[in-house]
Amino acid sequence: MAMPKDAFASFCYHKAMFDRDTYIVLELPEPIATTVNRIRVEQGDEFQASMPTEITIVGSSGVGCIAQDQDSGELFKIVDEIAANTPPITVSFDKVHRFPGTDIVVMKLKDETLVRSLHQRFADSGIEFQDSNFPYMPHCTLRSISPLTDKEMIELSKLRIEGSFTLQTLSVYTMPPPGELLYTAQLSSIK
Repeated sequence: MAMPKDAFASFCYHKAMFDRDTYIVLELPEPIATTVNRIRVEQGDEFQASMPTEITIVGSSGVGCIAQDQDSGELFKIVDEIAANTPPITVSFDKVHRFPGTDIVVMKLKDETLVRSLHQRFADSGIEFQDSNFPYMPHCTLRSISPLTDKEMIELSKLRIEGSFTLQTLSVYTMPPPGELLYTAQLSSIK
């Protein structure tokens, strides 16, 4: 029996949705998002300045990006389920960190526990992922352009973003920048 034309088009759309690198992220709220983006602009990093201000949950480390053959309907269903069972996460930034052997500079979190737990829930969810060579480290990228001089790194290491903030928007983006927002869900569990 032949698949109806509309059903076939929907099937092809769901299967082709992840032909670019696709990430699951926690969006930074205002005014933190504006602060991070201002730093990116001041650093002359047009690439990062064009990206969402976020903490990556799936894609850059731990597990890789969403696998190209992952069904989008199933992915979005899992995102909804995890979001509905996760309360908003209050965090604060720690200090600036440079990934070893790179010119990538990030802000780490003071307490990574809840964000790491969220990452692990996605890793164990049945979603298909690409491979990643890096262990998971929650962070927000400030700068990724090269070269990074010692003087620039010294100045960056003095940066502080004070205060706590609450992460509650879970988003699915495809890249390259500026990124296409495919889906969002709000962390909404009350625990």
